[in-house]
Amino acid sequence: MSNKKLYAIKKSIHGNEKKKVEILSSILSYKFVLIIGGNCNITFEEKTFKGQSEDILIMSPGNKIYLEVSSNRPLEIFEVSISLEYLNKLSTEDINFVNCLNVMPSKCEFIYASAETLLLLKNISTTLLNSEFKENEFAQDLYEKNLLSIFIILLIRSAIRAEAKEKAKKRSRSLVDDLIIYIKLHITEEIPLERLEKVFFVSKYHISREFKKQTGMTIHRYIVKNKLELCKKLLEQGNSVVDVYKHCGLGGYNHMFRAFKNEFGLTPMEYCKEIKSKNMETK
Repeated sequence: MSNKKLYAIKKSIHGNEKKKVEILSSILSYKFVLIIGGNCNITFEEKTFKGQSEDILIMSPGNKIYLEVSSNRPLEIFEVSISLEYLNKLSTEDINFVNCLNVMPSKCEFIYASAETLLLLKNISTTLLNSEFKENEFAQDLYEKNLLSIFIILLIRSAIRAEAKEKAKKRSRSLVDDLIIYIKLHITEEIPLERLEKVFFVSKYHISREFKKQTGMTIHRYIVKNKLELCKKLLEQGNSVVDVYKHCGLGGYNHMFRAFKNEFGLTPMEYCKEIKSKNMETK
């Protein structure tokens, strides 16, 4: 299959007319939006944020945002869509891009990259945009594949650095910060308190007490809640209930079944049917 069917890229320029630009990410792909010129208001899930040149948005599958120009300068953006299938193909045995993107805290994540990284991202986007005229070039598919891998790596690195920088501004990392990072990195595994006790060289009782004190939530509840959010996201991406159960490390199947219904009001199968019904309505 050609790379072109697994990713798409476009560049657009919008004047200062009071018209909202709708941007969609399909249920089977991630979308990356690079604002390379102008300012705008970004509306996502009824909340509005300020967007400006050099901002980057990472949209998880099945989401929608609206951009509205907010300055006299035209809004100039790149949209890069990469299917989940292709992200898995670009991944290696050690690094899975889909898993890295799935742990982003928001369905529409704002990323602030360095000037050097942003320049590289813009250059890669421009090169990929022009690649449709070079399909007969030697090893063109491999060339595009490598460019897209670099593109994704740069974005994920920027997200990691931005999160670390934000935490450093607020305060030096505490035990709870470290616990949250560890849980997110190992969310598909079983994470009992005894394991955390060995990793952090702190008693499980102290871990439980400090986590509840700073977050208002027990650490067990936090782990289960994050696992269920991952289950939900994977089901939205078309994965089977059995595959999701095996991937998320929620203990027995019946436990996952009950926990999912308690959290979202639907069983995993009922949620899959609801997704299919919504997809049929939008077609």
